[in-house]
Amino acid sequence: MINSDGSLPDRETLTELMEAERTRALLGIMPPWAYFVLSLLCAAGVWLPNETAATAVAVTGIFVPGLHMLLRIRPLAAAVTVYDLDDAEEAEADRDSTPADEAAAQQMAARMIGGVILVVSVVLVLAALLVPMSWLRTALPLACLWFALDLYRARLRRRHADEVISRAAGQDWYPAYTRFIEARRTVLA
Repeated sequence: MINSDGSLPDRETLTELMEAERTRALLGIMPPWAYFVLSLLCAAGVWLPNETAATAVAVTGIFVPGLHMLLRIRPLAAAVTVYDLDDAEEAEADRDSTPADEAAAQQMAARMIGGVILVVSVVLVLAALLVPMSWLRTALPLACLWFALDLYRARLRRRHADEVISRAAGQDWYPAYTRFIEARRTVLA
């Protein structure tokens, strides 16, 4: 993968660039602003006078992010595996593996991630149905604050990723890197 003729950068630079690309891809797949808006609506909706409607708002606020992640599981798994340098090195070291093996491993990872998301979502929904409304009226506004902080941190991560990518785009090895990533996408597709 990292050739001696210098077609790709050193491992540290390559790892930083792949992490930046992964960050940008994941932020595009799961936009933090959407989760913030949902949490803001749910933090307000949980104060509805009708307790049944407030509980439905809370359950919706808990279930929708998990459902969104389940619907986007294939792009999530692809973004995680395409930009994983350790997986790329393992695949290259294992000469017996075929593209079909790597694609099957990616599908298995997607299923495992999906299973975890589903279990966590169901447990959180059941907890929301069982806890008193006063707890939900405290927890959802706190979750809204957490999503606001996450929105700020995501902006910082995106800015750093854009800086790393723009700095790398001017290097002479960048075309070799883009070919390497496209080859990984093709193998894992």
